[in-house]
Amino acid sequence: MTAPAYETIPHNPFLPVLKFLMRENAPRDKVCITRQVAMASADRLRAAQHARTGHTPSYTALIVKAVSRAMEELPYANRILLEGPWNSRIAQLKRVDCCIAVEADVPGREQIAYVDILRDTANRPLDAVARELDTLIKTPLEDRPRWRLFSGLVERLPAFVAKTLATIPVYSARLWIQHRGGAVLITSPGKYGGDLIVGTWPWPLSFAFGQVAERAVAEDGQVVARRTVWLSMSFHRQIMAGAPAARLMARVANLLENAEVFLAPPEGKAEDAPAPQRPSEAPQAALDRTYKA
Repeated sequence: MTAPAYETIPHNPFLPVLKFLMRENAPRDKVCITRQVAMASADRLRAAQHARTGHTPSYTALIVKAVSRAMEELPYANRILLEGPWNSRIAQLKRVDCCIAVEADVPGREQIAYVDILRDTANRPLDAVARELDTLIKTPLEDRPRWRLFSGLVERLPAFVAKTLATIPVYSARLWIQHRGGAVLITSPGKYGGDLIVGTWPWPLSFAFGQVAERAVAEDGQVVARRTVWLSMSFHRQIMAGAPAARLMARVANLLENAEVFLAPPEGKAEDAPAPQRPSEAPQAALDRTYKA
Protein backbone atom coordinates (compact mmCIF):
# COMPACT_ATOMS: atom_id res chain seq x y z
CA MET A 1 0.00 0.00 0.00
CA THR A 2 1.31 3.46 -0.89
CA ALA A 3 2.25 5.65 2.06
CA PRO A 4 0.04 8.72 2.48
CA ALA A 5 1.39 11.88 0.89
CA TYR A 6 0.57 14.07 3.91
CA GLU A 7 -0.71 14.06 7.45
CA THR A 8 -2.88 16.60 9.26
CA ILE A 9 -1.19 18.22 12.26
CA PRO A 10 -3.16 17.78 15.52
CA HIS A 11 -5.27 20.72 16.67
CA ASN A 12 -3.19 23.65 17.87
CA PRO A 13 -5.12 26.07 20.14
CA PHE A 14 -2.64 28.87 19.40
CA LEU A 15 -3.51 28.94 15.70
CA PRO A 16 -7.00 30.55 15.89
CA VAL A 17 -5.81 33.10 18.46
CA LEU A 18 -2.79 34.13 16.37
CA LYS A 19 -4.93 34.28 13.25
CA PHE A 20 -7.32 36.61 15.08
CA LEU A 21 -4.46 38.80 16.33
CA MET A 22 -3.09 39.16 12.81
CA ARG A 23 -6.18 41.21 11.90
CA GLU A 24 -4.46 44.06 13.76
CA ASN A 25 -1.46 43.61 11.50
CA ALA A 26 -3.02 44.80 8.23
CA PRO A 27 -0.15 45.51 5.80
CA ARG A 28 -2.16 48.31 4.16
CA ASP A 29 -1.71 50.35 7.37
CA LYS A 30 2.04 49.77 7.75
CA VAL A 31 5.06 51.29 6.02
CA CYS A 32 8.69 50.10 6.31
CA ILE A 33 12.01 51.95 6.21
CA THR A 34 15.40 50.20 6.10
CA ARG A 35 18.90 51.50 6.74
CA GLN A 36 22.41 50.10 7.02
CA VAL A 37 23.90 51.37 10.29
CA ALA A 38 27.61 51.57 11.12
CA MET A 39 28.35 49.73 14.37
CA ALA A 40 32.01 50.61 15.11
CA SER A 41 31.11 52.92 17.99
CA ALA A 42 28.63 50.36 19.37
CA ASP A 43 31.36 47.70 19.29
CA ARG A 44 33.77 49.98 21.16
CA LEU A 45 31.10 50.70 23.76
CA ARG A 46 30.46 47.00 24.24
CA ALA A 47 34.19 46.38 24.76
CA ALA A 48 34.43 49.30 27.20
CA GLN A 49 31.45 48.04 29.19
CA HIS A 50 32.99 44.57 29.38
CA ALA A 51 36.28 46.02 30.62
CA ARG A 52 34.48 48.12 33.22
CA THR A 53 31.88 45.66 34.50
CA GLY A 54 32.81 42.22 33.14
CA HIS A 55 29.47 42.13 31.31
CA THR A 56 29.05 42.73 27.57
CA PRO A 57 25.71 44.32 26.59
CA SER A 58 24.03 42.60 23.68
CA TYR A 59 23.28 44.38 20.42
CA THR A 60 19.61 44.04 21.32
CA ALA A 61 20.24 46.04 24.51
CA LEU A 62 22.01 48.78 22.54
CA ILE A 63 19.17 49.00 20.02
CA VAL A 64 16.61 49.04 22.84
CA LYS A 65 18.44 52.02 24.37
CA ALA A 66 18.79 53.84 21.04
CA VAL A 67 15.13 53.32 20.11
CA SER A 68 13.94 54.28 23.61
CA ARG A 69 15.95 57.47 23.69
CA ALA A 70 14.82 58.46 20.20
CA MET A 71 11.18 57.87 21.15
CA GLU A 72 11.60 59.95 24.31
CA GLU A 73 13.04 62.80 22.24
CA LEU A 74 10.36 62.44 19.55
CA PRO A 75 7.17 61.74 21.54
CA TYR A 76 4.99 61.45 18.43
CA ALA A 77 6.55 57.99 17.97
CA ASN A 78 5.42 56.85 21.42
CA ARG A 79 1.74 56.54 20.61
CA ILE A 80 -0.77 53.74 20.19
CA LEU A 81 -3.96 53.48 18.16
CA LEU A 82 -7.08 52.56 20.12
CA GLU A 83 -10.31 51.27 18.64
CA GLY A 84 -13.56 52.96 19.66
CA PRO A 85 -17.25 52.33 19.04
CA TRP A 86 -17.34 54.98 16.31
CA ASN A 87 -13.78 56.10 15.58
CA SER A 88 -10.19 55.22 16.31
CA ARG A 89 -8.30 57.32 18.87
CA ILE A 90 -4.60 57.96 19.49
CA ALA A 91 -3.13 57.71 22.98
CA GLN A 92 0.13 59.44 23.87
CA LEU A 93 2.20 57.25 26.17
CA LYS A 94 4.15 59.04 28.91
CA ARG A 95 6.79 56.34 29.40
CA VAL A 96 8.79 54.31 26.91
CA ASP A 97 8.31 50.56 27.40
CA CYS A 98 9.93 48.21 24.87
CA CYS A 99 8.37 44.93 23.82
CA ILE A 100 10.90 42.22 22.95
CA ALA A 101 10.19 39.25 20.70
CA VAL A 102 11.53 36.26 22.64
CA GLU A 103 12.21 32.79 21.29
CA ALA A 104 9.43 30.34 22.15
CA ASP A 105 10.79 27.03 20.93
CA VAL A 106 7.78 24.73 21.30
CA PRO A 107 8.00 21.70 18.95
CA GLY A 108 4.96 21.44 16.70
CA ARG A 109 3.94 25.03 17.46
CA GLU A 110 6.51 26.95 15.49
CA GLN A 111 4.04 29.72 14.62
CA ILE A 112 3.90 30.93 18.23
CA ALA A 113 5.00 34.54 18.66
CA TYR A 114 5.86 35.38 22.25
CA VAL A 115 6.59 38.92 23.44
CA ASP A 116 7.91 40.14 26.77
CA ILE A 117 8.16 43.69 28.11
CA LEU A 118 11.03 45.86 29.38
CA ARG A 119 9.69 48.81 31.34
CA ASP A 120 10.92 52.42 31.37
CA THR A 121 13.84 51.68 29.06
CA ALA A 122 14.55 55.33 28.21
CA ASN A 123 15.41 56.21 31.82
CA ARG A 124 17.29 53.08 32.80
CA PRO A 125 21.06 52.74 32.20
CA LEU A 126 22.39 50.43 29.52
CA ASP A 127 23.76 47.96 32.08
CA ALA A 128 20.36 47.50 33.72
CA VAL A 129 18.58 46.94 30.40
CA ALA A 130 21.30 44.54 29.20
CA ARG A 131 21.22 42.45 32.37
CA GLU A 132 17.42 42.22 32.38
CA LEU A 133 17.54 41.04 28.78
CA ASP A 134 20.13 38.39 29.63
CA THR A 135 18.02 37.19 32.56
CA LEU A 136 14.96 37.03 30.34
CA ILE A 137 16.74 34.96 27.70
CA LYS A 138 18.17 32.54 30.27
CA THR A 139 14.86 32.01 32.07
CA PRO A 140 13.09 28.81 30.94
CA LEU A 141 9.95 29.52 28.98
CA GLU A 142 7.68 27.87 31.54
CA ASP A 143 9.05 30.14 34.28
CA ARG A 144 8.25 33.40 32.48
CA PRO A 145 5.08 34.98 33.95
CA ARG A 146 3.90 36.52 30.68
CA TRP A 147 4.27 33.21 28.85
CA ARG A 148 2.33 31.39 31.57
CA LEU A 149 -0.44 33.98 31.31
CA PHE A 150 -0.63 33.85 27.51
CA SER A 151 -0.33 30.08 27.13
CA GLY A 152 -2.80 29.49 29.96
CA LEU A 153 -5.32 31.80 28.30
CA VAL A 154 -4.96 29.98 24.96
CA GLU A 155 -4.85 26.40 26.22
CA ARG A 156 -7.48 26.51 28.97
CA LEU A 157 -10.22 28.67 27.47
CA PRO A 158 -12.46 28.14 24.43
CA ALA A 159 -10.99 29.70 21.30
CA PHE A 160 -13.65 32.43 20.99
CA VAL A 161 -13.02 33.54 24.60
CA ALA A 162 -9.23 33.46 24.20
CA LYS A 163 -9.42 35.47 20.96
CA THR A 164 -11.60 38.11 22.59
CA LEU A 165 -9.38 38.48 25.64
CA ALA A 166 -6.23 38.64 23.53
CA THR A 167 -7.54 41.60 21.53
CA ILE A 168 -9.22 43.61 24.33
CA PRO A 169 -6.10 45.83 24.84
CA VAL A 170 -6.75 47.58 21.50
CA TYR A 171 -9.73 49.28 23.19
CA SER A 172 -7.99 50.51 26.35
CA ALA A 173 -4.68 52.33 26.87
CA ARG A 174 -4.48 51.01 30.43
CA LEU A 175 -4.90 47.41 29.31
CA TRP A 176 -2.52 47.94 26.39
CA ILE A 177 0.24 49.13 28.72
CA GLN A 178 -0.44 46.26 31.12
CA HIS A 179 -0.58 43.45 28.57
CA ARG A 180 1.04 44.70 25.34
CA GLY A 181 3.65 46.97 26.93
CA GLY A 182 4.53 50.08 24.92
CA ALA A 183 4.25 51.37 21.39
CA VAL A 184 7.33 49.57 20.03
CA LEU A 185 8.35 45.96 19.40
CA ILE A 186 12.00 44.99 18.80
CA THR A 187 13.04 41.70 17.23
CA SER A 188 16.46 40.33 16.28
CA PRO A 189 16.33 37.52 13.72
CA GLY A 190 20.04 38.03 13.03
CA LYS A 191 21.12 35.61 15.74
CA TYR A 192 19.26 32.87 13.89
CA GLY A 193 20.93 33.62 10.55
CA GLY A 194 18.68 36.32 9.10
CA ASP A 195 20.44 39.38 7.72
CA LEU A 196 17.47 41.64 7.00
CA ILE A 197 13.80 41.27 7.83
CA VAL A 198 11.10 43.62 6.63
CA GLY A 199 7.80 42.83 8.30
CA THR A 200 4.95 44.15 10.38
CA TRP A 201 3.63 43.19 13.80
CA PRO A 202 0.52 44.08 15.85
CA TRP A 203 2.33 47.10 17.36
CA PRO A 204 2.25 50.60 15.86
CA LEU A 205 6.06 50.71 15.69
CA SER A 206 8.62 47.94 15.32
CA PHE A 207 12.35 47.57 14.70
CA ALA A 208 14.11 44.47 13.39
CA PHE A 209 17.81 43.95 12.85
CA GLY A 210 20.03 41.28 11.37
CA GLN A 211 23.63 40.25 11.87
CA VAL A 212 26.35 42.72 12.79
CA ALA A 213 29.12 41.86 10.33
CA GLU A 214 31.74 43.31 8.02
CA ARG A 215 30.28 44.57 4.76
CA ALA A 216 31.54 46.51 1.79
CA VAL A 217 30.60 50.20 2.05
CA ALA A 218 31.55 53.32 0.11
CA GLU A 219 33.62 55.79 2.12
CA ASP A 220 35.34 58.85 0.66
CA GLY A 221 35.12 57.35 -2.80
CA GLN A 222 36.64 54.02 -1.74
CA VAL A 223 35.08 50.62 -1.07
CA VAL A 224 36.06 49.56 2.45
CA ALA A 225 35.02 46.87 4.94
CA ARG A 226 33.05 48.18 7.92
CA ARG A 227 31.00 46.46 10.61
CA THR A 228 27.37 47.34 9.96
CA VAL A 229 23.88 46.06 10.66
CA TRP A 230 20.72 46.22 8.58
CA LEU A 231 17.96 47.87 10.59
CA SER A 232 14.33 48.03 9.47
CA MET A 233 11.52 50.06 10.98
CA SER A 234 7.82 49.42 10.44
CA PHE A 235 5.36 52.15 11.46
CA HIS A 236 1.61 52.61 11.45
CA ARG A 237 0.64 55.22 8.89
CA GLN A 238 -2.19 56.50 11.10
CA ILE A 239 0.34 57.27 13.86
CA MET A 240 2.90 59.16 11.77
CA ALA A 241 3.67 60.08 8.18
CA GLY A 242 6.81 59.38 6.20
CA ALA A 243 8.81 62.48 7.14
CA PRO A 244 8.41 62.11 10.94
CA ALA A 245 9.16 58.39 10.60
CA ALA A 246 12.35 59.18 8.64
CA ARG A 247 13.43 61.58 11.39
CA LEU A 248 12.91 58.85 13.95
CA MET A 249 14.96 56.34 11.96
CA ALA A 250 17.66 58.99 11.45
CA ARG A 251 17.88 59.63 15.18
CA VAL A 252 18.06 55.93 16.05
CA ALA A 253 20.88 55.48 13.51
CA ASN A 254 22.67 58.58 14.83
CA LEU A 255 22.51 57.25 18.41
CA LEU A 256 23.89 53.86 17.39
CA GLU A 257 26.64 55.32 15.22
CA ASN A 258 27.67 57.55 18.16
CA ALA A 259 26.94 55.00 20.89
CA GLU A 260 29.98 55.92 22.99
CA VAL A 261 28.64 59.46 23.33
CA PHE A 262 24.90 58.91 23.63
CA LEU A 263 24.30 55.40 25.04
CA ALA A 264 27.09 54.85 27.58
CA PRO A 265 26.12 55.04 31.28
CA PRO A 266 27.37 58.32 32.81
CA GLU A 267 30.02 56.57 34.88
CA GLY A 268 31.25 54.66 31.82
CA LYS A 269 32.06 57.58 29.52
CA ALA A 270 35.66 58.39 28.74
CA GLU A 271 36.86 61.68 30.26
CA ASP A 272 37.67 63.13 26.85
CA ALA A 273 34.40 62.07 25.22
CA PRO A 274 32.21 64.98 24.03
CA ALA A 275 29.18 65.71 26.20
CA PRO A 276 25.86 64.32 24.96
CA GLN A 277 23.80 66.89 23.08
CA ARG A 278 20.14 67.69 23.49
CA PRO A 279 17.86 66.57 20.67
CA SER A 280 17.84 70.02 19.07
CA GLU A 281 21.65 69.95 19.05
CA ALA A 282 22.04 66.53 17.45
CA PRO A 283 24.80 66.60 14.80
CA GLN A 284 22.97 67.90 11.74
CA ALA A 285 25.59 66.51 9.36
CA ALA A 286 24.90 62.99 10.59
CA LEU A 287 21.16 63.49 10.17
CA ASP A 288 21.65 64.93 6.67
CA ARG A 289 23.71 61.87 5.69
CA THR A 290 20.89 59.69 6.96
CA TYR A 291 18.23 61.43 4.86
CA LYS A 292 20.42 61.14 1.75
CA ALA A 293 21.17 57.43 2.31
